[in-house]
Amino acid sequence: MKPFFFWLAAFFCVFSASQNMVWAQETPEVIKDIPYIQGSTNPKQMLDLYIPRTGTKHRPVLVFVHGGGWGLGDKKMARKMGPFFTGRGVILVSLNYRLAPANPYPDFAEDIAAAMRWVVDHIGEYGGDVKNIVLSGHSAGAHLVALIGTHPDFLREQGLDLRMFRAVVPVDTASFDLSTDPYGLAVRRQKKMRTRAFGSEQEILDDASPSKQALKARSKRLSQFEIFVSSRRPDAVEQSRELTQAVQKSGNKAEMHVVQGLSHRAMCMAIYDPDSEISQTILKRLGVQ
Repeated sequence: MKPFFFWLAAFFCVFSASQNMVWAQETPEVIKDIPYIQGSTNPKQMLDLYIPRTGTKHRPVLVFVHGGGWGLGDKKMARKMGPFFTGRGVILVSLNYRLAPANPYPDFAEDIAAAMRWVVDHIGEYGGDVKNIVLSGHSAGAHLVALIGTHPDFLREQGLDLRMFRAVVPVDTASFDLSTDPYGLAVRRQKKMRTRAFGSEQEILDDASPSKQALKARSKRLSQFEIFVSSRRPDAVEQSRELTQAVQKSGNKAEMHVVQGLSHRAMCMAIYDPDSEISQTILKRLGVQ
């Protein structure tokens, strides 16, 4: 895959699906463009809900954070995930967040934490169970969910706890340690996107690196981490291993899953493939058989 299309894959990953994928699904109730910050009219601070049409309460909840190099992407990327998860009784929350370069770090991380505050306060109104939430994201979204799950400040500033998730499930990123120079595909593009989103100051790069935050969490309890990475991306495999070890060294639980042979885009599509280890792990952590 050419470098340019490698990164576009994160943006378009959910807009196309294999015709061979067959699963039990339903047409969910969809509620779009809910502001998750009171008084905000910014479309990048809104979320969409995909709600099962069966059952009324205590539904498990999956919160999905899209990718796109911290500068592209939209919550509608999850629209094909909706029928898969709602068909299994799961509420899907897909959220927008402000994007770089207009809104560099920490703006987008603060938005995700604010969205989690909204979920805790309001998902019960839609039948969701605030004690049964999985947080997942792909590509740049994988970095962000890992950061929210390890950094001591973002959730705390919203009155929330790092232990609030049944699992944090990052899918296929090489950005768990932003102070490490990228290698592999599209190195120039990776560096450009990182600089646009985080700048180049070492202190900021360390603050925005989940692996470094996890190592600081020795006295803190984290949610369980299920980290997925494609075998085709050695840089992402290395960074996923480092995050797994950092979470484990902090006294918390983490498991790394290397998925054989899938492209970056296919890793995203596997989130809603019924035969994939990714979808099955998410459902298992939500208590869905």
